[in-house]
Amino acid sequence: MSNRFPPAALRALVALLAMAALMCAAGTTQASAAAGARVRTPPAAQQRWMRRLTGDLYRVQYGAGEGYQQMVYVTPAGIILTDTENTADAQWLKDQLAHRFPGKSVRYIIMSHYHFDHALGTQVFPEAKVVSSDETVKKLRSLNLRYAPPPGNSIDLNGDNKFSRSEARNFLIPEFDQFDTNKDGFVDAAELNAGIHIPDITFTGRKTLTLGGRRVELIERPGRSGGVGGMVDTYFPAEKVLFVNDYMPPHRVYPGWANFDHAPLNEWIAAIDQLNSLDYLMYVSAHWDDGTKQDLVNLGNFYRDLQAAVSKGMAEGKSEQELERTIELDAYSDWADYAQNLPANIASAYNLATLYRSCASMGLGLPASKPGPGVTNEAVCYYGPGARGSKPSAAVTRPAQ
Repeated sequence: MSNRFPPAALRALVALLAMAALMCAAGTTQASAAAGARVRTPPAAQQRWMRRLTGDLYRVQYGAGEGYQQMVYVTPAGIILTDTENTADAQWLKDQLAHRFPGKSVRYIIMSHYHFDHALGTQVFPEAKVVSSDETVKKLRSLNLRYAPPPGNSIDLNGDNKFSRSEARNFLIPEFDQFDTNKDGFVDAAELNAGIHIPDITFTGRKTLTLGGRRVELIERPGRSGGVGGMVDTYFPAEKVLFVNDYMPPHRVYPGWANFDHAPLNEWIAAIDQLNSLDYLMYVSAHWDDGTKQDLVNLGNFYRDLQAAVSKGMAEGKSEQELERTIELDAYSDWADYAQNLPANIASAYNLATLYRSCASMGLGLPASKPGPGVTNEAVCYYGPGARGSKPSAAVTRPAQ
C-alpha cells in the first residue's frame, strides 16, 4: 500500500485552513453506594482552560500533552457535555459554566465509555441525563476485568477477576490504595467503577440528540472488544467537528497501550472507516492533538499496514522479537514518536493474535453483544500466556481488506 503525506509545513497549513473554514461554518453501579465518596483527583497543579472552538462549541483542556479534552455545546435550551473525567475537574467546569453561561444548566452528558478516567464526575451535574451505548452499560454491570478491562496496561493475568499490586500498571500503581477501598490488598471492577453513574439513556448504533434546535450525532464504534467496545464518538454536524476518544492522535505513533485497549486492529479500522463516512473538517481527540479528516484517513492506513506486516511476519514463523527488529513502516517515519513507539505497536498486534480469544468461548457467562457494521468477530478477551501458540480467531489475525 502506498501512502503519501504532505510535508509538515503543508499539513499545518491544511489544519489552519480547516480551522478557518470552521469559523465560518455556522443509576450508579451496585457497589458504588458505599464507595461513592471516593474521588479520583487530577495531578497537582494541572492546567485547565476552556476556549471557543467555533460558534457555540467550546473545547476544554485538562493538562498539556496527552492530557484530556472534552467538548461543551451551548444551546438556547441548555448545555451538552462530552464526558466529565473526574469529580474535581467536573466541579471546576461547573463553576466555569455558571460564570460564563448563567442560567443555563447541563442537560446531557455523553459518556463515551465506561473507563473511570472518562466517566467519573457526572454526579456534579445531577440535573443532566447521561447518554451512552447499551454496550457501555453491559460492561459496567458485568464487573468482569477481562470483558471490561480498565484503562492502562493492567491485565488480570491469573483470571481471578481482581488486580494484585504485581498486576497493576501505569496510573493504577500510584492510585492502588485509593481504589482499594475495602483494604484487602486487591482492586476489583466494583472498586474501579465506584461512583460511575449507569447511563439514563442508551442506544445501539447511532442516536441523535436535539436540544434548543441544535443537533448532535452519537456514533457507537462497531467493535465489542475491550475498552473501546461500544465506545461513543460525537459529531457536531452544523460545525463539521468530530470528537473522538482514545488512541486517535494525528500524525503520532501512540504507545499501543494495553494491546490497543484489548481490541483487534480490525475493530479500530472499522471504527475509523465509519467516522470517515461523515462530513467533517476537523476532529478533536480526547487525548493529544486535533487533526483533519485526512489525518484520520492516514491513521486508518497506519493500522492497516501494521496489521498486514505483523500478520505476514507471523505467517512466516517470525517471533515477536523478530517482528520488532524487522518491521519498518517507512511511510510513517516522520510521525511523532515513531522510533520510540513502533516496537510497542508491533508487540500489541502480536499479543492480540496470540493471547486473546473469543470471550464467549472462555465461559465467562457474559452477555452476547452483536458487533456493528464492518466487524465480523465477536468480543475477544485476554486469555493469558497459555493461549500463546494455540489457534487464534481468524478475525484477530487477518488483515482488514
